[in-house]
Amino acid sequence: MSFGYSVGDFIAALDLAVKLYSTFKNAPNEFAEISRELESFSVVLRSLKDQAGDPESVLNRNATAKRSELMALCDNLVATMQELQKLYRRYEKTDRSKAKWLRRIRLGMEDLNSLRSKLTIHMSAMSAFVASLNTATLARMEPMLEKIWRILDEQMKRGAVTAQTILSISTKSEAVEAAWAMLKMNLRTEGIPLEYIEQNTESIIEVAVAVTELNVTVDGSDGGTVHPDDSISQVGIVQTETQRRKNSGEPSAATGRRT
Repeated sequence: MSFGYSVGDFIAALDLAVKLYSTFKNAPNEFAEISRELESFSVVLRSLKDQAGDPESVLNRNATAKRSELMALCDNLVATMQELQKLYRRYEKTDRSKAKWLRRIRLGMEDLNSLRSKLTIHMSAMSAFVASLNTATLARMEPMLEKIWRILDEQMKRGAVTAQTILSISTKSEAVEAAWAMLKMNLRTEGIPLEYIEQNTESIIEVAVAVTELNVTVDGSDGGTVHPDDSISQVGIVQTETQRRKNSGEPSAATGRRT
């Protein structure tokens, strides 16, 4: 019998990824470069943790039978991150005296490159798993929703619509009415009837967020920087609220200053 996921399944991996990201981003270049991979992992793991707590999520609906597979991927990731953590601690304790220091650094960099390659493999495997969930969802969609999926996916890839625009519609507040209006206009331009859009708003939002999970990046190219403590489904919400505060002159939620 297959059981669903729980939030605890991903907490250890997420906490370690965020901790290492925070440590490495201000470390020497060799480690700082790895912080970008850790940032990507953090976003994916945060999304999986959030989905694990929702019985109706794509993860719990489509992947309970694959729980052991995903947990193995997660365990492999944790093991590699723990190796990275040990290597960094050794680096911090390295005797800085001349030739001895240089020799240890050279050997340490060889280990670091090997671990970085492992991280890339784990990220590819995790991304493929998440993509398979969304592909399974697409296969069960009615034809019109499948068409909307493909429209939004194509528009995101060519930059006609951004992750921020799509994700911000899920807040369902007055601040995002413009984003929803833009999305409706895009769909109507592509031949989706207005009546269908208005009758299937919730389903369209779910499709839009799922599409974004496949396309969103973490380097700011979608309209803002994504941080490790942001789940994929929160990114647009945070950015929309930040922009609203900036436009209204309200204090920033993070700093208390006026923007």
